[in-house]
Amino acid sequence: VHICETIEKILKYWDLSEKVYSITTDSGSNMKKTVLNMDKVMWQRCCSHTLQLVIGKALLPVESLIARAKRLIDFFLRPKQSERLEEIQKKNPNMIRMEHKDGKRLWEINLTISEWELLKELLQVLGPFEEVSKTSIKLYYILMHRVIKEIKNIFKPNQINEDELYYDNIKYDAFDDHEEEEPQTQQPRIKLNIPVDTTGLLEKVKHNFYKILCYYYPDPMPQELLSALLDPRLKSLDYMNNINR
Repeated sequence: VHICETIEKILKYWDLSEKVYSITTDSGSNMKKTVLNMDKVMWQRCCSHTLQLVIGKALLPVESLIARAKRLIDFFLRPKQSERLEEIQKKNPNMIRMEHKDGKRLWEINLTISEWELLKELLQVLGPFEEVSKTSIKLYYILMHRVIKEIKNIFKPNQINEDELYYDNIKYDAFDDHEEEEPQTQQPRIKLNIPVDTTGLLEKVKHNFYKILCYYYPDPMPQELLSALLDPRLKSLDYMNNINR
């Protein structure tokens, strides 16, 4: 309430109360509630933050693999290990040997061949989102929906089996700031020393990406489509499916 009143006072002070129709924020519940409580002002999600939500949710099936990969990275980022590895590389450019202690530790935390392969495939899956992140500041927001539509088509499966999806309730925003809710129960710890069974994980991630993108970026409302007909950039409606077009 305080945030809402403060914003309204500022708008009134600068004589902007009748000129502001939409406010863009992140998905924090306090900011979202603030804008929704304002009269005649629409709330709009931040595109970059929403993409973060999409990626975070879609990668839930591989969170154990990501944690294991981060641990391996942290091992080599330690100053002592980095210096030792650099020294060994200088002495033996063609063949790297590590001390028994370091080799044993590395063997314990190293990833399996299937885990490495899955990481490579995940990098390809995340490629379109990296491109969007780089180009989003150069695009008008109205054109972003077309870009997202192209990404949705990349992940669109021939058949969608709801039972195969990893999440239980897509409408629950795990990244929102739920200040008024009770603290969540502690999540089970990830077992970093156990290799991840990668069977079917790539498809689960792809299915998640498609469903979550559909939730956060649904097809435009009829009113939006009507106004889009007046925009020469959108007259073709090529970002819509055939039925809605």
